Amino acid sequence: MNRRTLTVTAIVVLAVVGAAAAALALTRGSGDAAEGVHNQGDPAKVADYWTDERMRDAVGD
Repeated sequence: MNRRTLTVTAIVVLAVVGAAAAALALTRGSGDAAEGVHNQGDPAKVADYWTDERMRDAVGD
C-alpha cells in the first residue's frame, strides 16, 4: 500500500471510531440502574395481591 492509501484508511478508521464513541456517549443513561418505576407500596400487600391464581391468569401486553 502506498502512503496515501494508508492515510485515507487511518482517517476513515478514526472517523468511524469517533462516531461510535459519540453514539455511545449520547445513548448511555445516567448510570443509575434503578431508573424507571419506583414502587412506594408495601411489599407484603403486593405479595398478598399476586395470588397463584392471579399470576396464572395474568397476560402480558
